[in-house]
Amino acid sequence: MVMVLLTVAAAGWVVRDGSGLRVDADLADEAGDGREDSGDGSRGVEIVARAPLRAVNSGRWFCSPDFPVAAHEDGHAYPPGHPAAPRGRAPTTCYRDLRVAIAAGYAEAPLPAGTTQVGGVYLVRTDRFRARCWQAARQLGHPVGCPGVLPFPVTEAQCAGTGVASCVYRRPSTVGFIVVSTPARPPGACVDCEPYIAVTTARRGRARILSGCPPVAVYAGRAQRLGNDVVACPDGPPWVSGRGGGGYPHQGHTMHRWIRDGVVFAVSVDGEDPFARAVLRAVVNGVRAVAAG
Repeated sequence: MVMVLLTVAAAGWVVRDGSGLRVDADLADEAGDGREDSGDGSRGVEIVARAPLRAVNSGRWFCSPDFPVAAHEDGHAYPPGHPAAPRGRAPTTCYRDLRVAIAAGYAEAPLPAGTTQVGGVYLVRTDRFRARCWQAARQLGHPVGCPGVLPFPVTEAQCAGTGVASCVYRRPSTVGFIVVSTPARPPGACVDCEPYIAVTTARRGRARILSGCPPVAVYAGRAQRLGNDVVACPDGPPWVSGRGGGGYPHQGHTMHRWIRDGVVFAVSVDGEDPFARAVLRAVVNGVRAVAAG
């Protein structure tokens, strides 16, 4: 079926009936479930798009969570979180999903060079932590696993050590390197998980907290081996950075861990589903050992 998009009124909705897409500016905004009664008690009209919204305080234009795909004047549709989405410009229309936007005549926006999409997460190459990785390796006296691929925006990634903006964590039982990334949960991912990522390095013998799972004694859970060097860590006290920090950065995560020259490298992603494992593989493949020399 070919859908034809008409002009969208500023406060109107685009709805789809049996003949395609049409505009109905009289539909109430309360119809947030994506459907509207047809008048005879049936549910034959489906809301598939709406006009963009504007923040009162900042004036920023945005698409609502129910209609997250932003179509722009360049003829492209941008799913939420797309790295190339135009900044500061109002979308022409917000669609319920990418399929509807394409049916309305828009093309899916191409990804910037070096960007991949995994499970709804956009992973980009980054050297954001290169200098800090080198500094941490010099302080620790051993190489650290520096993340070279992280979810967009990479500004959501940060050093999570014991000092201000420090990637080095120091405690009597554990000394090592840690970076965490906490981007927003992508649409379609599991409701109770976030694409929380932890990248850690510690010398063998001092890696129990930074590069390991919570012990059985904490929450009575056991790590489950999922494959070579991959384990599902049980829940435990969540990681808290800063001088009073603590916890376990890989608790409740799927973790990939490997040892090289007495140094334990670990990367983990929150959750155990295929989405988490796919993101984990991509981030692990982007890790590079950075030495002080």
